[in-house]
Amino acid sequence: GWGVELWAQNVFNVSYQQIAFDVPLQGSGTTNGVRQGLAGSSSQLYGAFLGEPRTYGVTVRRKF
Repeated sequence: GWGVELWAQNVFNVSYQQIAFDVPLQGSGTTNGVRQGLAGSSSQLYGAFLGEPRTYGVTVRRKF
């Protein structure tokens, strides 16, 4: 037999974060800048893994 599938993910192409996390060891300035008081030693930096963009396709299957 045959099978045909139409599929789509994130149909409206919404931007979202799957996971967000704090990155405390990445300061905002260079080491010299921190020592001289010109830059802070840390800032509120966060990283994230973004969600997949809109994808769609067709899958065709055939059993032997």
